[in-house]
Amino acid sequence: MVQFNSEDELFSLEGQQDADRKIFQIYLKMGCSNNYAGKFYAGPHKFDVEMQKAAFEWLEKWLTL
Repeated sequence: MVQFNSEDELFSLEGQQDADRKIFQIYLKMGCSNNYAGKFYAGPHKFDVEMQKAAFEWLEKWLTL
């Protein structure tokens, strides 16, 4: 999982979208595109409660035996 912020002052939105596409294509090529999640959030560079909740849900999904 990669989380992006649409108004991040450190990374341009275009660069984030390019990275998301490239990472997805790598997972697709390896036959496991369902294992990748690129999520975009409104706002500046942050890791807020909404993002934390999504991250922990993703981790629980993929790391729980």
